[in-house]
Amino acid sequence: MTLGQEIFNGDSITITQVARERNLDPSTILRWVMKGLPTPADGRVRIRLEASMLGSKWVTSRAALARFADALAAPPPVSQPTIIRQPDRRTRQSARAAEVLKNQFQIG
Repeated sequence: MTLGQEIFNGDSITITQVARERNLDPSTILRWVMKGLPTPADGRVRIRLEASMLGSKWVTSRAALARFADALAAPPPVSQPTIIRQPDRRTRQSARAAEVLKNQFQIG
C-alpha cells in the first residue's frame, strides 16, 4: 500500500503528532523526511521517512514510521571476506599485468 493510500484510509498522523508521541522536536521528524538518516551498515545510504504535504501540514502514516524503523534496523548486507594475497603471488600477478600492458598496449 502506498503512503497516499494509507493516508486516504485514515492512517495519517502529522509530523507534530509524531514528535509529541516520540518526545522529539518536530524539526527532527521533518529532517527525517527531508534528509533522512544514514543506515548503520553503510553511512552513504540514507533512509527517508515517507511523508506528504496535506494542505499546509506534513503528514505520514504509522505504517510509514514502521517501514522507516525497519529499514534503519535492517542487518547490514553480508559482505564477501577480503582476500589477502601473499606477497610473492602479488608480485607475480603484478609482473604479469605489466607484461600485458607492455605487449598489448605498448605501456611501460
